[in-house]
Amino acid sequence: MPLHVSIVSVKNYKYIRVYSSYRNEKGQPRSRLIENHGRLDTALSKDPQYVEKLKERIAKENQLEASTKAQEVEKQAKERMDKLSQAAQGLNDKPGCFKTYNVGAALIRKVWSDLKLPEMFRHLQRSRKIGYSYDQTAYLLTEQRLLQPASKLRSFANRSGSIIDHAKVDHLEDLYKVLDLLQEDKATIVRHLNREIQKKTKRKVTAAFYDVTTYSFESRCVSDYKDFGISKDHKVNEVQVVLGLMMDENGIPIDYELFNGNTNEFGTMVPLIEKIKKTYHLKQLIVVADRGLNSCQNLFDLKDIGCDFVIAQKFRTTSEHLKKQILDQENWQDFVYNEEGAEVCRYKTLDVTQELYEMRGKCLMP
Repeated sequence: MPLHVSIVSVKNYKYIRVYSSYRNEKGQPRSRLIENHGRLDTALSKDPQYVEKLKERIAKENQLEASTKAQEVEKQAKERMDKLSQAAQGLNDKPGCFKTYNVGAALIRKVWSDLKLPEMFRHLQRSRKIGYSYDQTAYLLTEQRLLQPASKLRSFANRSGSIIDHAKVDHLEDLYKVLDLLQEDKATIVRHLNREIQKKTKRKVTAAFYDVTTYSFESRCVSDYKDFGISKDHKVNEVQVVLGLMMDENGIPIDYELFNGNTNEFGTMVPLIEKIKKTYHLKQLIVVADRGLNSCQNLFDLKDIGCDFVIAQKFRTTSEHLKKQILDQENWQDFVYNEEGAEVCRYKTLDVTQELYEMRGKCLMP
């Protein structure tokens, strides 16, 4: 508990006091009076440097206390390691004597708690008559997806290997049931996450990075979103779904959308961008995407909804005249420098005239 010197006014006089800072059971900051040095004017009449000397002494005491605590923590850690070492002696040759735990789950749970997801899931559960913990079940699925991606059956079996206590998740069926709830509450969960991320990162979305991927299933049955399509993993004999994901400039997801497995990726970007722009009231947005989404229609649609864009273009399919301009060593502008002042990125601007043709409601580039 660090100490600090305070000058407190009481009626017509000022008093010198030393307080100790601490937090109560609710985590609220509080102060406790440790030393009372009397009136300020009386102390200064005896020694003009009284307050400075007192602050210097308190600073040394705080430093000593911090050093003592650090030594105590180090001592406790060493004692724990010694106990573990003693317990492990002679057990290496006995299979089954060790039980391992995945401690990475503790970090995931900390992030989960910092984003106030337990409170949100408890709030959502109040309106539903379910016998399992919405929070604990959703967390288990998230934890296992990050640490050991596998089936729901395997995720349920792996819960005992987590350093987090999953005793409340005691039925495999609950992992399947919670999927329907997560789908129903998707919009609420995404809004909550974005709100909490905004508080912690001071996010200002001016650039959004969009990409598309596919998720396949070990099945050939077409249903709901699952259908045959162009697989990113070249799994032509399995049904799939298409997922479009939007991230901010820090690589943190903003929102996503699922599409039918046979959806062309060209048509996935603009609807999600428009939805995000309206939902979060974004006046300016620059969309960044790879060449797989570079179509005339997408570019026109982005301009129609008020977005600028940075989208890759295939070099080998450009005209010889444009290739010559790109490869020309002239007209490059410096962009980024490293700490040593060396140039690490350059760019150039080309003024390109492109003819566009409209055919059956779609524009085509020659």
